Amino acid sequence: MIKTSANAKFTTPQKHALDSSRNLGVRANAGSGKTSVLVDRIIQILEQNRPADENEFTPGPTPAFSIENIVSITFTKKAAGELKARLMKLLQELEVQSGGHVKKWWAQQIEKLEDAPIGTIDSFFGSILRENALLDDSEDRIEPDFELMDPYDAQELQGIAVQLVLESQGEMHPQLAEALAWWKNLDGAEVLEGNLLKLLGNSAGVKAVLKGNPQVNPEAEAIKRVNTDPAYVKLQKEKNELLQMLNALQTRGGQERKKTPTLEGLISNSVEAQQMLEGDVAGKEIASINFLAEMLLTQKGGPLKFKGCDAVRDEINALHESWALPLAAKRIDFELEKQALLARNYLMLILAEVDQKYKALCLQKNAYDFDTVARG
Repeated sequence: MIKTSANAKFTTPQKHALDSSRNLGVRANAGSGKTSVLVDRIIQILEQNRPADENEFTPGPTPAFSIENIVSITFTKKAAGELKARLMKLLQELEVQSGGHVKKWWAQQIEKLEDAPIGTIDSFFGSILRENALLDDSEDRIEPDFELMDPYDAQELQGIAVQLVLESQGEMHPQLAEALAWWKNLDGAEVLEGNLLKLLGNSAGVKAVLKGNPQVNPEAEAIKRVNTDPAYVKLQKEKNELLQMLNALQTRGGQERKKTPTLEGLISNSVEAQQMLEGDVAGKEIASINFLAEMLLTQKGGPLKFKGCDAVRDEINALHESWALPLAAKRIDFELEKQALLARNYLMLILAEVDQKYKALCLQKNAYDFDTVARG
């Protein structure tokens, strides 16, 4: 390990972190010297790869190792500037105290420091894109001289893209026009604008959002979801048993000479439920289930007590025991599900158009936000 004015003051754990033969992570409080350790670790890596003698400075087929081969990523530009400044100080110190080919080595690192990949992650990947941009021959490629927008400028440009789509007066695809009109009528343009801006700023990226929310047939998909309703599933399997229970209640209740109004109402509802369930119930399942829930449960989802119906208490208990829980489970509303799926379809159509408009604005400005550059 080469000694520097910095590592002479390091603690034992800090010196352990300078071992460039190991991969490691350093965790410490603010102001405890993490940056100093990182700077000195870079110096140690350079020293480990320094040519052993003058002959190794001769240019060959493989470029010699230098500070340009070490990637140092920081969170902010300010931190990157501080890192470079500290490196410069140590490199100059090492050049002064060295001689011969070693002095020449450190002088070379000083010259190359300005071009070393020290900076934020977006600036690092931006430099890779600039170096390789011309390999892309598509019309919408990112040009080598592009600029990275800061988050504020990106949000402002996204807002412009949203407004251009929402206020579009020219010709557009009929489906897009229908989607815009539907959303504006539902919640208004301001709510739609807010939804679009949130989706544009989604950390997963617009491409992932669109992929995760493909266009579906709202009615068919709503039916699939309704089919998972506990009461619906039970009805498919146990319709005949339910009909027998309802019939038993009607038979036993019909034998009662003095019927209370509550009992008469229960028998009447039982007959209506039986009529709904007999034969083919396709398309009537949800209506049947809702009717049964109103017939057997309170508004809070508990079993109705049916005072004055002691004559059919066993039949009521049997219905409650078998059907109270599935009927009390959260109902999947077919119409609401269908509307929600339609809303999602339309929102994704509008989002795709806004995203294209935003990328066109980026191309025109030759400036991109980091996520657009990273995800393409």
